[in-house]
Amino acid sequence: MGYVRWSVTDGMLFNKSCRVLKTDGTTKGENATKLKKITYGCENTTTYWIQADGKLLRESVELNDPKGKRRAEAVFWPDHIEVSIVDSKNNRSFTLYPNIDLSLLDAQFKPMIDGDKILLQYKEYYTFDPFTQAFTKFKASVNGTFHGTWLGTKFEGPHIDIEGPKDSQTVYISKENDLIKVDLPEHTAIVLNFLPRDRDPFTKAINAKAGGGKG
Repeated sequence: MGYVRWSVTDGMLFNKSCRVLKTDGTTKGENATKLKKITYGCENTTTYWIQADGKLLRESVELNDPKGKRRAEAVFWPDHIEVSIVDSKNNRSFTLYPNIDLSLLDAQFKPMIDGDKILLQYKEYYTFDPFTQAFTKFKASVNGTFHGTWLGTKFEGPHIDIEGPKDSQTVYISKENDLIKVDLPEHTAIVLNFLPRDRDPFTKAINAKAGGGKG
């Protein structure tokens, strides 16, 4: 059905150091009529710039789907959001003054676990869609542990249940802090398609050889 990739790098914004979180995903869709089936792909690239203390500074979303290519950016301030949108019709910029606590947008990036250690049992947070200017509230809680085998390798660690207004997800993160699986609605899931470097026997063998046999 598709894939999603995550990356975390160090960057700069407003002449200050920050952390850059990026997700890059592609899904496949299909429209069926009586005469034929039309397949299409949807691409979504979302990037966040986050301050060292966890403050969300900026969000960028690029979409490419049957509606065309669109791009939106949002810059977050304590009491307002500056939004700009570019699509096939026009370019527009505006400022929002929401009636919610904007620090709840920062809460989506607050860590809940570190390995098998629980840092935060429960939290509530909002996400923001710059295209629709909608805020969506989520609740996340650490509700237990999992044990399983994937790609011939055993994993264990805590799982986090995330409840949204329409559906829920369960996220499985190993005690090595690797994302193993995400259970999604409608009997779908995001799963690993290759092992993390620190759990891959081939990579570990190369590192041991390069180190003269030391692990």
